Amino acid sequence: MLSFRAFMIAMLLAASGCGNGYQQGRLAVSGSQSRSLKGSDGELTIIRGDSLPLDPKSTGKQPLMYVLVILRETESTGSSSEGKNEKHLSEYTWSWYTPKKQLDVSLKWDRLADKVYVHGQTFDRSKGNAFVLICEPTSKVSAIQVGQISVGLDEAAALEAIQATMKSDPVVAGVSLQEIDFAIPAEFAE
Repeated sequence: MLSFRAFMIAMLLAASGCGNGYQQGRLAVSGSQSRSLKGSDGELTIIRGDSLPLDPKSTGKQPLMYVLVILRETESTGSSSEGKNEKHLSEYTWSWYTPKKQLDVSLKWDRLADKVYVHGQTFDRSKGNAFVLICEPTSKVSAIQVGQISVGLDEAAALEAIQATMKSDPVVAGVSLQEIDFAIPAEFAE
């Protein structure tokens, strides 16, 4: 018999078009969370979910992959990101808009084979769940599989772990996360 928690996760996955066995492979994605970089265009995204088949202890909050996307020497006027999870393929696209063009960084993850594809490069996710994607002003994207990190859903700890493995890279070492300000503006305060 399923626990209430497993039942609720199954219902959430079904409501998002992912339930009733729709997502297949080794892992099911339940969502992602992102945080913008400070002083540089880019963001850190943590993709979360659970192993399949789901069990009564499934929460949908297991970090499955960490992706740090950095735009080098570019000042954007805006950005967007999109993610979709199909039967056994997850796709993520990060876009930045500049006065001259749009810069796109995309990642595809075959959850059945557990392979990650980034702009012509292929990685075995089981050998490392953290990636750094660097987009040049020319639109060229380089991808680095950092290795395996286990810091939960804490974005700051994830960035620190990635930076610790890439100490000699000045681009990665030089980024920080945008501060989150939960203060309520005075005009909305009671």
